[in-house]
Amino acid sequence: MHPADPNRFNNPHLPTLGQAGQTYARTVKPAGARPPVQPDPQLLFDLLMSRKETGFKPHPSGLSSVFFYLARQLLYLLLTMKISVIIHDLFKTSHTDPLISLTSSYLDLSPLYGCNQAEQDKVRTFENGRLKPDCFAEARILGFPPGVSCLLVLFSRYHNWVVENLLKINEGNRFSPPAASLESPALEEAWKKLDNNLFQTGRLIVCGLFVNIILHDYLRVITGLNRTKSTWCLDPRIKSDKIKLGGGNHCSFEFNLVYRWHSVISQRDEKWFEEVAAAHQGADLGEHTFHDHVKSMSRFLASIPERPEERTFGGLKRGPDGRFNDDDLARLWRESVNDPAGAFGPNNTPPAMFVVEMLGILQARKWKAASFNEFRQYFGLKPASTFEDINPDALVANRLRALYGHPDSVELYPGLVSEDAKPSMEPGSGLCPPHTLSRAILSDAVALGFDEVESNSQIDDGCVLYKLLLRTLPHSFKNDSIYAHFPLVTPSTNRRIMDNLGRKTWYSFDESPTPATTHGSVRLTDPLAIKTALESMTLSVQPWKDQLDYLMGKPGPGVTPYGDAADFVKRRQRLEEHLFSVEHRPEYESLFRSFANQIRPHAIFIGGAGQPHQIDLVKGFAQLVPIQVLSALLPLPLKMSDREKGEFSESQLYTTLALVFSVLFLDFDPAKEFAILKATKPLAVALGEALEAEISTVPGFALLQSSLKYLKEGILGNHLKKLGIDYVRRFLSAGTSVCEIAWINIMPAISAFAVHQSRMLIFVVDYYLGRGHAHWPEIQKLAKGTGNDDLLLHFALEAIRLNGNYSFVKTATQDTELPGFSIPLQAGTKVTTSYLDISSKPEIYPHPDEVILTRPLESYHFVGYGPHQALGSRLSRMVLVEMFKAVASLKQLRLTPGDSSSGLRVVNGDDGLGNEKYLDAFQRQLGPFPTELSVMFNA
Repeated sequence: MHPADPNRFNNPHLPTLGQAGQTYARTVKPAGARPPVQPDPQLLFDLLMSRKETGFKPHPSGLSSVFFYLARQLLYLLLTMKISVIIHDLFKTSHTDPLISLTSSYLDLSPLYGCNQAEQDKVRTFENGRLKPDCFAEARILGFPPGVSCLLVLFSRYHNWVVENLLKINEGNRFSPPAASLESPALEEAWKKLDNNLFQTGRLIVCGLFVNIILHDYLRVITGLNRTKSTWCLDPRIKSDKIKLGGGNHCSFEFNLVYRWHSVISQRDEKWFEEVAAAHQGADLGEHTFHDHVKSMSRFLASIPERPEERTFGGLKRGPDGRFNDDDLARLWRESVNDPAGAFGPNNTPPAMFVVEMLGILQARKWKAASFNEFRQYFGLKPASTFEDINPDALVANRLRALYGHPDSVELYPGLVSEDAKPSMEPGSGLCPPHTLSRAILSDAVALGFDEVESNSQIDDGCVLYKLLLRTLPHSFKNDSIYAHFPLVTPSTNRRIMDNLGRKTWYSFDESPTPATTHGSVRLTDPLAIKTALESMTLSVQPWKDQLDYLMGKPGPGVTPYGDAADFVKRRQRLEEHLFSVEHRPEYESLFRSFANQIRPHAIFIGGAGQPHQIDLVKGFAQLVPIQVLSALLPLPLKMSDREKGEFSESQLYTTLALVFSVLFLDFDPAKEFAILKATKPLAVALGEALEAEISTVPGFALLQSSLKYLKEGILGNHLKKLGIDYVRRFLSAGTSVCEIAWINIMPAISAFAVHQSRMLIFVVDYYLGRGHAHWPEIQKLAKGTGNDDLLLHFALEAIRLNGNYSFVKTATQDTELPGFSIPLQAGTKVTTSYLDISSKPEIYPHPDEVILTRPLESYHFVGYGPHQALGSRLSRMVLVEMFKAVASLKQLRLTPGDSSSGLRVVNGDDGLGNEKYLDAFQRQLGPFPTELSVMFNA
């Protein structure tokens, strides 16, 4: 259920609590009498607030303007005020009645989604839950520095990404299209309901990210925890005697005053404001009166287009699709991250803000706000007994004394601005506001009822703002860019912080665009262009060498150059000659015969007629057999029944190899790449070190001790193991380092083999238990007979062609021309293609929708072709046939009834290749490999 008014019923007993259009609450009731005559607001500004005489003071903690775009208060009274997203989300005051807040008291991203239904409708497309491209509801945000609008555009893009994926995943058929049998008007109503369900669900998710950013990015900076390795964050579940859990929120006017952080406006934004104000007012800003500013605001508001899709900011232009250029948005973001914010404290507010500050003072008086000391007492702070208690600076204290006479007479807002700022502490205070202000902010943070949202403490100590940047500008920042991960602090300050934490090498401080942005990417669909690209020696595989260097933290001593196309060809030829040659098939026969016995031990007997068993064919067979093949060949650190000291179980080794394969050869979702790299590195290091240890014990290298070890384990009598030992020994005899053998010759090859074997089998079985079920009886007969391997191989390769999910990503190492592609490729251009683009082309596969068993084997390019053909492809086909036979030999094999009856859970991917992605068992996460295929068979 989504209420018609999303601001209502946050508390079922008090449905209007925190609703937009309600009066502000009061936090502190004033007790003492106010002086009959109070200081002139203009004088207060000139003596206590303006930076005109003292100049700009940068923030001592190195906070960037982005922090205050996210966190600064704005009362929408004049265009001259600066804005932040969080604070505008909570405070928007009516012009006709200053006691009324026009926005809700909840963190509902009202600047993006609107404060009421009319504003919300202006930004919705009313199709599949989407927002209009790069649009947000609050028009007056355009009167503030472009970085604020940029931030909201990113949230708008994130919303559309969320609803697109909700629709793709369609968990529990919640977002299925209306039945075709419906007729108007029921059909129109069903489409409206689908759109609204997607929109409201997406809105909740985006607001969840927003809250998570507040908890894990914003508050870490406020408390100075960003300078430590601590993963602590403000826990919204903390018990409080003053605050009832689930009671709801209602913003008070005092916090409307607390968050007026005008002193933090940067020099860059001050200049921007002066230029905009001069453009609307036509003369020197200092010559204008209060009424001039009001008239200027009215002219500005009247100039804003009514339709959000027609609005622009910062000189940006919308493209034909209504979106702003990614590079322009990224430039605005970098400039804002590089821009140092100002410090809290007296005499640091831009002179141009004098009318805003005057209005704040006058409004607080109209609200009859408590005094500065009364406000301190409410939050358990000691009242100031002298003016030096407010600020020890003699000039500021004397000015306060001249203006107010006694500390108890100091008004709330002038007192907050004049108070001495806290020093930067690690941890303790990163925001460095005055003491009273900091206590109020943290109390307010708990009172606003932040919801707990999942975050990963292993990545950026729980910060999540990088997800917004890398998801919405995926080609504008490197996955480890400091501009994406910690944008609330300037890069120069972050460099010192990371250096102190020993993490300087974790992040890139380069602010130049990524190569993808500079050179672009192209997708090939022409068969000739694809074939040429596959064979080309001037197109390198997705930079697996750089990724492998990252994983091993080397190359170490003695490692020869590697990674180009010629090197790949040489390593593959050596592997196929010594290990994967068809001449060695007899040595594999006994291993192949064991495959049929691998299924039943992992199946669950569920009882009933025919003694049915059930198994997840992915985890219980397809992922395990490749590991068994590899362990029979090579000295792997595997825990087997005859070896007690292995480092990895079969499933652990497969998981590690799958992660290594993903890092080396897949083009990642940018928002996940950093996390995957961080998760994979320690596993890869453990595997690499274990491989090096195993290789060091190969007979002929460690001589007597290792020879006795291998004799004791019976390995020297194992024909397959002999092949592997001889393969390793050849490298050692040639002087190849143990590091190079383990990391470069073995790890990439076995990771590709394990992943390819697993998913190829699943593609085949899923096809013939589904769309290709008519062929299944013939396949079963062939599997039970002899001499049918060639036919079974063709059956398998046809299924992979029709049901597989393969692509390649290469990068041009020099300017290259491809026949069939009209535009020459510049060096650095990323080249992508999907085999889905050629598998249905009749010029390559006549009658492409049919299973034809006479197609030439060389026409199947599923695991690479040309210089970057996957290592071990000959053995790969042999093993595939034997795994296929083992599965096809099972009696009455069928998909498990229920949700799994549709086979693999797939959705169209968003990688630009059209590849399908696979859902996990809970239908929540998408990945490049099948994760589950539940089948049943009879004993």
